[in-house]
Amino acid sequence: MSTTAFTRRRYATAAALATALAGAASVVAEAPAHASASSSLTPALTGHCPNDTSGTVLKASPGVGPAPLTFTVDLTGNTIDPAHGCTLVVHWADGTPDTSAVSETTPLKHTFTKPGTYSVTWQETVVSGSGTDTSNGMFQVIVQAPGSTGGGGGTTPVKRIGGTDRYATGRQVSQAQWQAGQANAVVLARGDQAPDALAGVPLAAHVHGPLLLTSPTALDAATRAEIDRATGGPQTHKPIYILGGASAVSPTIENALRAAGYTVTRYGGTSRFDTALKIAAAFGTTQHVIVATGRDFPDALAAGPLGAAEGAPIVLSDNTSLDPATKAFITQHAFIDPVGGQALRAVLNAGGKNINDSLAGPDRYATGAAVAQAVAGVTGHVPTTVGIASGSAFPDALTGGAYAANAAEPLLLTAPGTLSAPTASLLSGWASQFTAVTVFGGQAAISGPTFTAIVKAVHGTAG
Repeated sequence: MSTTAFTRRRYATAAALATALAGAASVVAEAPAHASASSSLTPALTGHCPNDTSGTVLKASPGVGPAPLTFTVDLTGNTIDPAHGCTLVVHWADGTPDTSAVSETTPLKHTFTKPGTYSVTWQETVVSGSGTDTSNGMFQVIVQAPGSTGGGGGTTPVKRIGGTDRYATGRQVSQAQWQAGQANAVVLARGDQAPDALAGVPLAAHVHGPLLLTSPTALDAATRAEIDRATGGPQTHKPIYILGGASAVSPTIENALRAAGYTVTRYGGTSRFDTALKIAAAFGTTQHVIVATGRDFPDALAAGPLGAAEGAPIVLSDNTSLDPATKAFITQHAFIDPVGGQALRAVLNAGGKNINDSLAGPDRYATGAAVAQAVAGVTGHVPTTVGIASGSAFPDALTGGAYAANAAEPLLLTAPGTLSAPTASLLSGWASQFTAVTVFGGQAAISGPTFTAIVKAVHGTAG
């Protein structure tokens, strides 16, 4: 499993951590300001050489284009001082020699002559009185055939899965992915509120099953029928995982499923944060843990497919802080992936061995695009399929996120009425690689004009 797609930053001292925390806001604000439609694959880093007190941003472009493609890494704002142990080396991944940075005023340029997908990796080393700090990262560069304008040539099908309401959409999503009896389990969450379900997307992939929605007090007949269809019925005794306490999904629903023959497990804590920890415990020991704010849904749901790719659970911050139990859980992990600016600040306060600081954008859509790039890095290739859901309401992103997580594809978010710029940029950059795009939700979730803009961005056809 590749982890080089991420900016890994180790904070060796309290002073280094404090400096990084002070610069975290600049990462969130500055990194996307340098991105464009041609440079959608742009991780950011913060780091400081001795006597350097400013936050830094590493930028590169373009992320995609026809051969020959000249790729530029902009070092502006990043102190390069080889004489004092502050170095940055780039490996171009095309058989040519590595390049070492000379100074922050001299950008690194490299021309790719052959079509292909290149994982351009870099390593920054910072030496100070307290020791040596090394961070690594990756730019994924897609070099197309000479003269190519990108896109899928009008052949990529873009389909919508959307029902009459959130419950019907969840059922249709399950039916689109799981043949009768093929799901190993079902994850069941309340459909009227998000908190207890925020950590459920990677769990659905972990147990190899759909995530379905229910009202808190009663399981409707159509959703019960879908549970039976996907699992093969209660006679299989397959597991049903209920997310949240008795007020989220009533004991009446739990008892009925158990009486029918299913093996029912409830993950319900004293709060959304405790519920997420109980879900996380089901993953056992993992190297990675993902952190997202528990006070809103977009970052956590976009992070679900990354959790599936890494085999990692999601736990929740209380915006920029962590409760003691969550902090203790996080610091047990070798790699910590905070998604979104609030989670990043919460994790930087807590410390940790390796903190990924590249997953926080200025808004939910830029953060979702950054997470999608991280999924590509973990899987080792640009995705051939992708899911898209509304960033304004949680239900379709929840059930669609479980679909994406099980399919090992990223989930992008968009505003309902307009295709959000970071999502449009990434779709355009990856268009030539797509074989299918799935939009989750009906017209109220993602409007007709937005759906049309998605089709246009990937040079596809409405399926």
